[in-house]
Amino acid sequence: MDCCTSSASYCRKAVAHRLRLRKRLYTVPDSFNGKLRVMAVSVSPDLIGTYEGAMTVRGDFVLSPNAPTTLAPGDEADVSVAVANNLSGAPDKPVPIAVTLAGGPQLQALGQATQNVMLAPMHEGVVMFRIKALSAPGAGTLTFEARYGGKTAQQRVEVSVRPATPMRTQIEFARIDSGGKRNVPGLRDMYDAYAKRVATISTTPLVLSAGLTSYLESFDHYCTEQMVSAMTPRLIAAKTMGMPTPSDDLLGKFFDRLRTRQNAQGGFGVWTATVDAEPFVSAYTMHVLLDAKERGFAPPDDLIDAGNRYLRQLASNDRLDTLDLLRQRAYAVYLLTRQGNLTTNDLAAVQKRLEAAYPKEWRTDVAAV
Repeated sequence: MDCCTSSASYCRKAVAHRLRLRKRLYTVPDSFNGKLRVMAVSVSPDLIGTYEGAMTVRGDFVLSPNAPTTLAPGDEADVSVAVANNLSGAPDKPVPIAVTLAGGPQLQALGQATQNVMLAPMHEGVVMFRIKALSAPGAGTLTFEARYGGKTAQQRVEVSVRPATPMRTQIEFARIDSGGKRNVPGLRDMYDAYAKRVATISTTPLVLSAGLTSYLESFDHYCTEQMVSAMTPRLIAAKTMGMPTPSDDLLGKFFDRLRTRQNAQGGFGVWTATVDAEPFVSAYTMHVLLDAKERGFAPPDDLIDAGNRYLRQLASNDRLDTLDLLRQRAYAVYLLTRQGNLTTNDLAAVQKRLEAAYPKEWRTDVAAV
């Protein structure tokens, strides 16, 4: 139905809508060459219309850079760029195409930044450049440009400039007596872009926990043991060390993440919930949760109840007979006893097994504690 058979106001709205559609532009990325499909769907209460079209996108030149993904400050590397001459209507003979390389603040082109390559239409060539990574870490951009007459094409690629060594936390400590001073030698030279230096003075050695917490929170792997250890100072000794008390949002995310790593038996996995839980990680996580509960942070009851089910299984499992696993059984007995459970039989069974299998070693092992 023609829109003008309806009201005049409807006609004006339809025409305005069509004009808005015509103004919508899509910028094709420099890196794209090929067939671009366009699909449109128009729907009204009574009708539906579709359209599908295609167009070939082909730049005057096609650039295909080949560069390393990472470099360390001071590194030098050769990068190449393949150039395809797609000029149409040009003479069927080689023409000089100027290829230019421009580096960002992290990268510098060495030698000639512009080189000429002779290419006939529908032919390809390769141009080599030498680059150097500067001292500023970050994402460096290499911009390649091909030009002949009024025809140009560009292509960008990013190269990460980062130190040759991974990120590391270094903790140094010293004791300062009354009226004295202390120098801490051997501090590393670091790049200012991402370096963080903190000096803290306290009357108690617990101040070391702030540095250890920072290390754990910045470490990449984020296993369950690391995650629990990073949260421990905030849950256990926040007031003593002057650390900020964890917010409800932070606590909620912490407990939710632990829940995803707890299996149906209540044990915790190293990275995720697995059928066979890790005994030490499970006991250690429950230890921290119980300490947090005693200090008023209130872990969810289902998290504690499921963890206690696993502790009871661990404490009574007679198949665990190595010194390490007997140590974990003793750990589970301790945690159950702290909560008021009667664990006399489990404790006697663990001690009997330790006496029989490791009569000399166990008394100086942490299991004896």
